[in-house]
Amino acid sequence: MRKFALLSMLAIVALLGCTSTQTTGRRTGEVAQPIKKIYVVAQDPLRASQATPRISSVTQASVELVYREALTVIESRLPVVFALNDIDAKVLVNRGQTPKVDPREASFVLTLSLTGGTVHSNGGRSFDVGASIRDISTGKTIWVGAAKFTKPSVISISDKSGEEFAQSLLQQMAKDGVISLPGKEVRMPSK
Repeated sequence: MRKFALLSMLAIVALLGCTSTQTTGRRTGEVAQPIKKIYVVAQDPLRASQATPRISSVTQASVELVYREALTVIESRLPVVFALNDIDAKVLVNRGQTPKVDPREASFVLTLSLTGGTVHSNGGRSFDVGASIRDISTGKTIWVGAAKFTKPSVISISDKSGEEFAQSLLQQMAKDGVISLPGKEVRMPSK
């Protein structure tokens, strides 16, 4: 009986330690050319609009802190997952100065920005990210999406969390017909 109780507790702790991402989206325009190179511009909420943070609540501050922690991992791991799926991605984080995109280096910009979040009663946090892809040559938005990233209280955000975030984005973009995957599933780094 003790063994079962111990195993049950370990299983619950393991489940609580997993981050997750759920993404939705829809195509809003025609894709003139295949997306093979893309800029990913991630907005840092504490730096994007002004030098002095504007925090209106403890909840917002807590969510922004987790989002900023995730940005560091996304910045390093998203390009890896995109590259495995034949898309060259360069991540630029807006930390107070709008990043410069060169249309000779990529034809599309995927913008990620914090749109909301929640602090859960168990201490976990989730944040909502708005996402959109703009064709640089036409200036038109061709895809809009939203991702919900959930982080339990007992775990820090790992490289795997960043990879799963990228995977979720790619799956939705492929489902919406904005990108083509090299196979049936999103390719992920070897474990």
